[in-house]
Amino acid sequence: MTTNMKPQNESKIQSIMNSLDGCTSAEPSPYLLTRVMAAMANKNDMQNGWSKLLNVITRPAFALGGLILIVILNLFVYLNYNDSNSFNAASVTKTITVTDDFTANVNSFYEIENVEP
Repeated sequence: MTTNMKPQNESKIQSIMNSLDGCTSAEPSPYLLTRVMAAMANKNDMQNGWSKLLNVITRPAFALGGLILIVILNLFVYLNYNDSNSFNAASVTKTITVTDDFTANVNSFYEIENVEP
């Protein structure tokens, strides 16, 4: 069974290999690269405002400057919060005490008033 298959397979392989004899390599049309580069240049010229803004924002110098600005603002807020927090600690406890005293002293009286005609 295998001896009969070999000549058939070899003849198929030879016919496939012979069919490739007339093939040549593919070549691009003339000036293809020039046309592609021109199309890419036109695309860049037609950018809208959002894409131009995105191009500016994503530059490393702008991004690093923004990051440094955010860190400085965070430090400023953190340092000011700690200073104001220690200053207002007494007033906060006083307010809590006054509120607690007020709620403790409020009494609710529900009198039923009988009005006789």
